[in-house]
Amino acid sequence: MKLKIVYFGASLAGKSTNVKVLYEKLKEKGVTKGDYISMETDENRTLFVEMFLSSFNIEGQNIDIKVLTTPGQFRLHPLRKVIMKGVDGLVFVVDSARDRENINFLVLRETAAVLKNRALTFTHSLLWSSITRETSLTPFP
Repeated sequence: MKLKIVYFGASLAGKSTNVKVLYEKLKEKGVTKGDYISMETDENRTLFVEMFLSSFNIEGQNIDIKVLTTPGQFRLHPLRKVIMKGVDGLVFVVDSARDRENINFLVLRETAAVLKNRALTFTHSLLWSSITRETSLTPFP
């Protein structure tokens, strides 16, 4: 079985940073397969990140996991749709800076639009990035 997990969120929300840290931690444990691949634009902004995890055997079932990020820049939105094809799991990265609340909402709406034609349900989660700032939004009241 192969699973595709995609990190989706606004530009500069921390998608690539989170995946890079995840890769480094998993590499230390010896569960990565291949390299961490990051393609960047001319402005040193991430186009996408891809990494592969080793096969995990869970109850006799081998599972390969592929993790990707989508670009945050609006001009690259068509690439987001391509990356989201065949997604099995979604991590929506929220930039917790208060001044980014509106952009988070717009990108969340875009995520729903990209996924509206999916016939199947899939796993998803929210990741609040940079929540330690004094000006951060908080997921908890």
